[in-house]
Amino acid sequence: MTQQQTEARPLGADARAILTIVWKWIEDANDGLGSDVGDLQHELESAGYGPLEES
Repeated sequence: MTQQQTEARPLGADARAILTIVWKWIEDANDGLGSDVGDLQHELESAGYGPLEES
C-alpha cells in the first residue's frame, strides 16, 4: 500500500498491523519462499489476530 493511499484513508493500529503481516506474506509467496496459507494464519494468530467467533 502506498503512503498516498494511507493518507487518503487513515488506518487504525490493528488494520495497519494486519495489512503489514498480509503484505509481507504476499511478498514472500511471490518471491517463491514457500509461504502458504498456514504461514499467514500462524503470523496473524501470533500477533493476536485469530479467527473471529461466529455470532
